[in-house]
Amino acid sequence: TQALPVLEALIARVLSIVFKSPGDKFVWAFFLSLCLEKIMTDQDFLAAFEACTLPKPLWTHEAHLRMAWLYLSSGSFDVVLPRVREAIQHYNAAVGGNPNGYHETVTQVYLRLVADRIRAVPEIKTWPEFRERNVELFDRSSPPTLRFYKRETILSDLARSRFVEPDLQPLP
Repeated sequence: TQALPVLEALIARVLSIVFKSPGDKFVWAFFLSLCLEKIMTDQDFLAAFEACTLPKPLWTHEAHLRMAWLYLSSGSFDVVLPRVREAIQHYNAAVGGNPNGYHETVTQVYLRLVADRIRAVPEIKTWPEFRERNVELFDRSSPPTLRFYKRETILSDLARSRFVEPDLQPLP
């Protein structure tokens, strides 16, 4: 994890050469997730996240899901939720993220979905296998949250600050 700042700079340089549109978030996120999986074990990833040394560009949607999967693989939703909430808020503050970036309802929805997938298929033991078997959780163009919430509900300040029950269908 000491090499992460160097790696981050290298990745940024490669992306600036290869991709003419550095704002292409999908390409950026996909590339970073592949790099992250190859260079960090689950334990290294979680340690870097908890120590707030994970470079900010590597804190992608997929990284959020990987963190959730790692925590939920060894603990129940009720035990994991406060830990995840605190860890995300601490990480965001440490890396200069948006102070209002944490979203309580979205966090709980994804934690519940990941926990449900772990219960449904307990034989999945690796992150790459979990990701491969649950691709819809990674779809940013049609997020799973919109199966349970109206867009205006999930985007509300209330849903950001506290958990709001679904208004379309119950969560698993």
